[in-house]
Amino acid sequence: MTKKTFNGDCIDVALKEIVMAFNTAKGSFYPDKNYGSRIKDATKLPIEFYVLCYARQALYGMNGVFVKSVSIKNKTYDFNVVVNEEERQVRITI
Repeated sequence: MTKKTFNGDCIDVALKEIVMAFNTAKGSFYPDKNYGSRIKDATKLPIEFYVLCYARQALYGMNGVFVKSVSIKNKTYDFNVVVNEEERQVRITI
């Protein structure tokens, strides 16, 4: 895996890109049919497992970014992501 450097403002940009990828339905972005996620489609149990898999799938092409874990409370999904070895939190609401 090639390490892409995000620093300072670039990490904030990467976090915004992560949120956008999570909130975009996979297949709905016409220039790239593989962009986006199926997080909203996760209905099988254990839901956390499927949401985590879909989140990792959505960020597959982002070098230096890894989804470590997810916590779900009601319709709020809190993801712990690692961006170039710095752990951050991303929250989306379904």
